[in-house]
Amino acid sequence: MDYWIEQILYYNNTFKSTLIVFIMIRKDRRIVVTGIGVCTPLSRDVNDFFRRLCNGESSIKNLSDSKQYPWFKDYKIQVASLFDRFVIDPQIEKDPNVNLDFKDIRRMEDFARFALEASYNAVQDSGILDCYSRRLESLQDRVGITIGVGFGGAKEIGKQQKRFERGGMEKVDGLFVSKAIGDAAAGNIARAFGFHATECKSISTACASGASAIADAYKSIYMRDADVMVAGGCEEAGCELICGGFGNLGALSVKGISRPFDINRDGFVMGEGAGILVLENLEHAKSRGAKIYAELLGYGITQDASHLTQPREDARYMTKAMNNAMFMARVMPEEIDYINAHGTSTKLNDALEIKSIKRALGIHAYSIYLNSTKSMIGHTFGGAGGIEAIVTVKTLETGKVHPTANLEEKDPECDLNCTNQTLEIKSGINYALSNSFGFYGHNSCLCFGKYKGD
Repeated sequence: MDYWIEQILYYNNTFKSTLIVFIMIRKDRRIVVTGIGVCTPLSRDVNDFFRRLCNGESSIKNLSDSKQYPWFKDYKIQVASLFDRFVIDPQIEKDPNVNLDFKDIRRMEDFARFALEASYNAVQDSGILDCYSRRLESLQDRVGITIGVGFGGAKEIGKQQKRFERGGMEKVDGLFVSKAIGDAAAGNIARAFGFHATECKSISTACASGASAIADAYKSIYMRDADVMVAGGCEEAGCELICGGFGNLGALSVKGISRPFDINRDGFVMGEGAGILVLENLEHAKSRGAKIYAELLGYGITQDASHLTQPREDARYMTKAMNNAMFMARVMPEEIDYINAHGTSTKLNDALEIKSIKRALGIHAYSIYLNSTKSMIGHTFGGAGGIEAIVTVKTLETGKVHPTANLEEKDPECDLNCTNQTLEIKSGINYALSNSFGFYGHNSCLCFGKYKGD
């Protein structure tokens, strides 16, 4: 039999002692990726999105003259990766399989609409709706949803606060709560497709939210709470509250350039969007003849429990997240070919992430390929883990490693193979990690592998 060990610490209050319990869990459920969808300012089509990344194209631009975001012209930082004016794909409103009318969709805040469009693309890509239309409708009771969200409807919160200040409580929109609340993303996806599994929730672990949601989806399938999970992350960032907060914290690039691992990096660039995956029990996927992109082999989640915004200086728990992901995946460090780094372009985070990779992989760290998607689309916070997981899956599928844009002079502390040009690996990419690290010390790492059949 094939087992893995779960260690549980049990505290007995009566005897004031701690008992370590080791549980042997049979690992007989494999989780695969059968659908992917993105909604970003760079592109809203997965293949086009990845192609543009490999071409080194960027959606980061100066918004000082933007009519959509007039407040940028009065602020010290005027660069971001935002939608000019987001209009959801009209096909979604027309699709008879989507149980929402145009009023429902247009009442949503952008973060939920980003997630809905990316989920629609992923679900269509997976073919599960076609499968269920031919079979028992009750099978949709086995499809769940976990969506990572950082801020929720912060833009709407700011708008309603202004209405309150002008006219009191009577002026606050009665739909305000249902629009701005964080679980609007997961809830509206469930409504749209009629997915009824017990797992339907939003997860917030700051910049690690999307990856945490994917890890949670893995667990739901493994524990048999669902056969299929729609999982990933989303974020809207075109809000003066968010931009002002991060800018005044000193986290944003004053130069307006996202340049992870470069000696001259000075902070990240704001971004927004969503990335959603359809995860599925392998046997379920095979039974319906689904296309399989990759296998989600394991995850690692840890908590620094130290600083509000800065990782621990020893990078201990970033390292442990990677180690735990590889342990669950039963992948040795020397088998890792590629890492999609968190790579924010901040001085401290980039250096500590490189340190953690060296500790997790040892000397093999110098042999892997490493890049940062944020260099071209900015930091999408709650959406980052989902978008970057999709980039990791596409890297496994194609063997192509996109460049890290604007990497001109590598920081000596970031001395790994941080690629600044597109590489096509002839031998292929077999195992990969996707890192996501968030404020308050949330660390999430996903381990993917190329699907090789049984």
